[in-house]
Amino acid sequence: MKSTHYKAAIVGCGRIASMFAQDKRRRGVVTHAQAYQRHPRTVLVAACDLDAQRLSAFGEQWKVKSLYTDFETMLRKERPDLLSVCTWNTTHLALVEIAARMGVKGILCEKPLADSMESASHMVRICRDRKIPLLVNYSRRYNALHQKIKQMIDRGELGEIQSVSAYYVAGVANTGTHLFDLLDFFFGPVAWVSAHPDKILGDKDPSVDAYLFFKKGFGAALTALDVRHYMQFEIDIYGSKGRLRLSDTGLRAERWKVVPHSVFSEYKTLGASKGLSTDFSKNLLNAVDNLIQVCEGQVAPLCSGEEALKSLEVALALYESLRKKTRVDIPFKNKKLTLESK
Repeated sequence: MKSTHYKAAIVGCGRIASMFAQDKRRRGVVTHAQAYQRHPRTVLVAACDLDAQRLSAFGEQWKVKSLYTDFETMLRKERPDLLSVCTWNTTHLALVEIAARMGVKGILCEKPLADSMESASHMVRICRDRKIPLLVNYSRRYNALHQKIKQMIDRGELGEIQSVSAYYVAGVANTGTHLFDLLDFFFGPVAWVSAHPDKILGDKDPSVDAYLFFKKGFGAALTALDVRHYMQFEIDIYGSKGRLRLSDTGLRAERWKVVPHSVFSEYKTLGASKGLSTDFSKNLLNAVDNLIQVCEGQVAPLCSGEEALKSLEVALALYESLRKKTRVDIPFKNKKLTLESK
């Protein structure tokens, strides 16, 4: 079984599918096309995009000859085993429905999963009913450092969580869902949210200050910053046994352990920090590898469609909280509410 090679196709030939590879500062495997070409068990056989010029550029860059502007035609002629959905979230449901009906074996979908809970839940049901793995590219779940932090929290190495604060930019849907997913990865599901209406950055996909309260009995304070000034993605965790701060968009982590205070004998303090670092050069390659192993029944998905539903619901609940100017419990009833991702 391990000798099996999988034919892969991509729908949507934009940044995460292809164009990020042109950025010299982004190192390693940073696009779906690179991931399929570098994984030893996948072959990128086809791509689809409505923009003929973009499609042609994709084919030239990745030496892919089978290029289509019609999605169903690509699936019918190429019969790919694996599919990456790299289009706007408003199109995800229709594409996944077609792919599931036409026999794709595994799907790697970009985030957010869809633009509403109704559409996203339908996607999950379709794939579950047909036993098709649906994975979502919340990339930090596929990163070794973030997995290590989760293990530290699960083992109780930080002790009882006292406080969580986080900073983010570039919208509730665009970057916020990355943050909500990572917080869920570390701490489990959210019980309720409250958005602060006094500060709203942006229009179609606003960034807002907010408070998330987890079912485990503690909360996280979220502060929105203006992406026009600089990029920021940071989580600061205080536990009874120490502190951990994840910074630089998740590339660096610092950990402080509790030690005796050097001046006040009746108190303890946080000792010198220990730094950890990572890069994102293999996240997408790890995602493709996870998809293959899930298809073969070897492992559980690191980020399933079911998991991605939770971060989408947090984002939509924050929209609802802004609209109603009140706390919103999860799950919430407005399944048709939609978001607009940048």
